[in-house]
Amino acid sequence: MSQRITTALLEDTEEEDALRLICQSVLEVAEADTVLIVLPSLGEKYICEIADGEAARDVIGLEFPPEGRAQSVIRSNVGMIVPSMERAHSLRVPQLSRFGPALYAPMSAHGVATGVIIVFRNPGRDEFTQPALQAAEDLAAQATLALRLAAIRHAEDRASLLEERQRIARDLHDLAIQQLFATSLQLGTIKDDLIAGVATPEKITESIDQALAAVGDSVSQIRQIVSGLKESDSPAFNLVDGLWHETSLARRSLGFAPSLVLALNNEVFSKDNSERLDSELVEILDENEIADALAVVREGLTNVARHAHATEVLVEVQIWAESGLVPPGCGHIEPTVPLKSETNGLMWVEITDDGTGLEKTVGRHSGLANMAARASVHFGYMNIENRPDSTRGTKLTWCIPLSV
Repeated sequence: MSQRITTALLEDTEEEDALRLICQSVLEVAEADTVLIVLPSLGEKYICEIADGEAARDVIGLEFPPEGRAQSVIRSNVGMIVPSMERAHSLRVPQLSRFGPALYAPMSAHGVATGVIIVFRNPGRDEFTQPALQAAEDLAAQATLALRLAAIRHAEDRASLLEERQRIARDLHDLAIQQLFATSLQLGTIKDDLIAGVATPEKITESIDQALAAVGDSVSQIRQIVSGLKESDSPAFNLVDGLWHETSLARRSLGFAPSLVLALNNEVFSKDNSERLDSELVEILDENEIADALAVVREGLTNVARHAHATEVLVEVQIWAESGLVPPGCGHIEPTVPLKSETNGLMWVEITDDGTGLEKTVGRHSGLANMAARASVHFGYMNIENRPDSTRGTKLTWCIPLSV
């Protein structure tokens, strides 16, 4: 019987089902007629939540007052045997007077009882013995374990839900919202040109076409995010095409095309031979690593467009598939979260510009926090600083260990 209950608990049985199984087990082991489980409810009340046996329907929902035997057992964490409920004095729950012998077994964990199992026999039957009370207390301990496991699962489910919400918020911010912001910058430029009288009809038409295309891309991104919520198997991300796409989109907000360098195991790839690179990356990167890297590139380029007033931007994405290939110097920045020692390699994203630098930049804390969060999820790190090799500009570094 105990093995059956333990197996049920290990199989992630629902809380109510586990308690019903325990109730049935107590009914059988104690040779009882009715068994009920009393648990804390709203307003500091104790209610019969689970019951089994002849009078199960009649006792479900009964409230057990503070001065009664049930709460006394819970407070003292000591079991109790009652010779006969029908002859008991000062019975606080009149409905229990129909029963004969009874026993109360506290549901205890770490010396604290959180509920009680009450076992009844019909009038005229033998009283319960100490061994019966001990057996009921053992099963009550398993009932307590069932409640603790249910609480842990609930906490895990809630944590997963919160993590998923944060991921959705990051995706919306780093993908759709940033693209819409870039479009707003572009429309603002059109407005300024119109006010200054320097805009030609051809230039206005071209800029509006680009803005409409960007809005269409944003709608597509939102649809992908929504679709990802509905489907467990979302389509794989393509890092190479995604990076070319992000740098192409950034051209609209920057006013010029950022440079892009892609390298795998110290071999630099151009757009012409990127198809071979993409086929190799399929075996190296997982979908989450690719998605987060693309989001970081978009956020980084948007920050440059919004704050830096730069004339040049370089995006470097380097991947080393084995730890032995990673050159010295790629781990010189102290990570906020220690890199996994068993890592097989690294993905290194660096965005540099020749803009005004950090001292004159108004920080966007949410964007930087999102990039840092995307790094920490992979046990990596993110860093932003003034360029050490120049009097102008910033350098953003985002590095994660590979999971392959």
